[in-house]
Amino acid sequence: MTLVQVVVLTHAGLGEALLAVVEHIYGDRPAALLSLSPAGDDLAPLRARLQELIDAAGPERPLLILCDILGASPANALPKTWANPWARVIYGLNLPMLLRALSRREQWEGLPELVAEGGRAAVQCHP
Repeated sequence: MTLVQVVVLTHAGLGEALLAVVEHIYGDRPAALLSLSPAGDDLAPLRARLQELIDAAGPERPLLILCDILGASPANALPKTWANPWARVIYGLNLPMLLRALSRREQWEGLPELVAEGGRAAVQCHP
C-alpha cells in the first residue's frame, strides 16, 4: 500500500510541536511525515528541499504539503507553480487537518480536498 507523504511546512517550532502531539497520539511518528521550516532569512535551502520533494512525487509517492500561512516565509519557499499533479499544498494548517491527513493517507484521490474541509470544519465558535 502506498501512503501519501505529508510535509508540515511552518514557522520555526510550530511543525515540531505539532509532530510531538502526533507522536503522543500515535505512539510514534508515522512513516512519511516530515516537518520543514525556514532556517533564518535564507529560504534557498528550504526552497531546494521542497523542489526535490515535489519533483519526486508520483503515483507511488504522492505529496501533501500542509503549510501554516499563505504569504509568509514558509509558503514563500514553495515554487510559484509546478506541473506535478501528485504534489498539492493546503494552507491554514491546524491539528485536526494534520490528523485527518494522516488518518486518510492511503488514498490520494480527493485527499487534499477532504483534508482542507476537515481543517475548516474544525474551526468553530462556541457558544
